[in-house]
Amino acid sequence: MQIKQVQLNNFRNYHSLSLSFTPGVHIFWGSNAQGKTNLLEAIFIAVLGKSFRANHDDELIRWDANEGSICVNFANKIADYSLQFSLKRENNRENILNGKQVKKKEVIGILNAVFFSPEDLGLIKGNPSQRRRFIDFEISQTNSAYYHALLQYNRAIYQRNHLLKRINEGQEKRSTIDLWDQQLIELADRIVIERRSTITQLMVIAAKIHNKMTNGTEILSARYFVFGAQEEEKEYRNWYGEILRSSREKDIRRGTIVLFEANNGAVRVITLEVGDVADICTAKCINRLIVITHRKHARTATC
Repeated sequence: MQIKQVQLNNFRNYHSLSLSFTPGVHIFWGSNAQGKTNLLEAIFIAVLGKSFRANHDDELIRWDANEGSICVNFANKIADYSLQFSLKRENNRENILNGKQVKKKEVIGILNAVFFSPEDLGLIKGNPSQRRRFIDFEISQTNSAYYHALLQYNRAIYQRNHLLKRINEGQEKRSTIDLWDQQLIELADRIVIERRSTITQLMVIAAKIHNKMTNGTEILSARYFVFGAQEEEKEYRNWYGEILRSSREKDIRRGTIVLFEANNGAVRVITLEVGDVADICTAKCINRLIVITHRKHARTATC
């Protein structure tokens, strides 16, 4: 994978920028607030179709402009690509792949990258949502079906909530919710199974790296679990279905679903000092774990 050129117009602090790259390592050096992170952000948008720090496109457009654009030209083992994003304050963004307008989901997985920032300390020290976001990012780059399942799950939650309100207002029958419950169970099950599988694969590599970095003095392990659910996938489906059924009347009265099971999982990271019986994740190991995680991610994303 090689990025050949990045062009920015009215993006963040850049009025106009065109950079060409040759194969090899590139280092961007400069004072604070000069646009180093902004450049990386533009590349990240080409990877996942969205920013890692902005929720809306108008935050990406230069303050004195109404429109902006990002263009990233790159190549992998298969072909050359040109990805362009037309940003507008008033209208939806246009995603253009090799001259053809496409949906955001069609962009993901073409350009793969590993992004490492100080905020990644949250992968170990922060709340579970940060680790879920990292897992989703890694899986989505190489598994478009997983990303599609995430989109479907969030859409199903929204539509089920809308239906709950209509049932509460007497505009729909209670039986109509069965269809959405079954869809949520199927999608949540697929998401949880893939996350568990990814963590298992990650640990095969990460444990070996960690063992070398600590000269065999520590053992690293991690697992993905859903709060309150059984460990086995087949039991998770049954458990989630029962949760939805048992909370249905409360959900109808609230007009919304409270339990977001596919988004209620966590990764538990454990380091055990050899000869110790207590679970440990001390400050000295946090930076090692971050580096290990990104090294594994780099191996997965390389193509």
